[in-house]
Amino acid sequence: MSAVRECDLCGLGCGNHPLQQHVGQAGRFFCCLGCMNVYLILWESGAIRAGQDIRQTELFQRSLKLGLISNRPSVEEQSGPSADGVADIPTVADIPTEDLLFHVTGMWCTSCAWLIEHALAAVPGVVRVEASFASDLVKVQYHPQTLPPERIVSRIASLGYRAQKYADDTDAAHAERRDLIIRTGLAAFLWANVMSFSLVLYAGYFEQISGSVRRGLPFLLMALATPVVFYCAQPVLRLAWRGLLNRTIRMESLLALGILAAYGYSVVQAFRGEIHLYFDTATVIVALVLAGKLIERGAKEKVSRWIALLHRMMPNKVRLLAKGAEHFVTVEALEPGQLFVVKAGERIPADGLVVAGESHADESLL
Repeated sequence: MSAVRECDLCGLGCGNHPLQQHVGQAGRFFCCLGCMNVYLILWESGAIRAGQDIRQTELFQRSLKLGLISNRPSVEEQSGPSADGVADIPTVADIPTEDLLFHVTGMWCTSCAWLIEHALAAVPGVVRVEASFASDLVKVQYHPQTLPPERIVSRIASLGYRAQKYADDTDAAHAERRDLIIRTGLAAFLWANVMSFSLVLYAGYFEQISGSVRRGLPFLLMALATPVVFYCAQPVLRLAWRGLLNRTIRMESLLALGILAAYGYSVVQAFRGEIHLYFDTATVIVALVLAGKLIERGAKEKVSRWIALLHRMMPNKVRLLAKGAEHFVTVEALEPGQLFVVKAGERIPADGLVVAGESHADESLL
């Protein structure tokens, strides 16, 4: 087993993926970006080359207080408890992470959530992505020092979706719901008219109809179906086009193919003077898909509110038990096999087995 490489600034272990930077003629290794940047500033200022103890510099102490660099316990802290009887536990040397919760619009099936997860996971700086189609929520854990949140939003937008930080009852959510209601209502109204006028053409299959009706009615149906296809179905067509640009076959691709095929074939037949038209097929696909999406959206809004509430209720700190003493650390620092304490009224921060004590827990959170 190879020795653990220590950070050249704070002395903590660098883990399996240390940050390396050439300083002067030597290569230096660091546990996080904060330590690396502080070391470079001290090198440029001449403090390191002058032989000064870098841990006694004002910059080092200030960065330590602000949490920009990791804090290595002293010998006394490592060997036993401090003056107040509580032993300090070393902090995990890692780049700090943050969680963001986005509300993403435009997801039409579970493959959309899968696409967003895999696309964001490939972005440098993203640690973990969880996309939920049931609630239209995307939770992203990332490194804020290396990745601005705007880049996450732009990456989602490049896939054909719109993302914004989650907030209950936003104006954007109301505007989108209103837009979906308008598109659905217009599609249903025009589809009903297309079906009514199409009955005349259906009768022409069995009885002779006048030439003026035979020539003019197809163009009337085309005029009624055109807004449905190119306005009401615009969200479906847009996502299908984005899927082609990203070389991804999606559910919208199948819908767009059916809608455009029925509409395009009917347009050709109308100019040829034929009455075998499928404008009613194109419009009914759009109307039913939008109606289903509107019903689904109402259910998703309820689910997303509950999931966001549970997300906010999750604890960020855990009371770790080591050497008989308790110490608060971040939940991300918890390792398998470690013992942590949950007192009465506190939320359980992680999965585990009860090794001592007894109590009652609210299982409804599960």
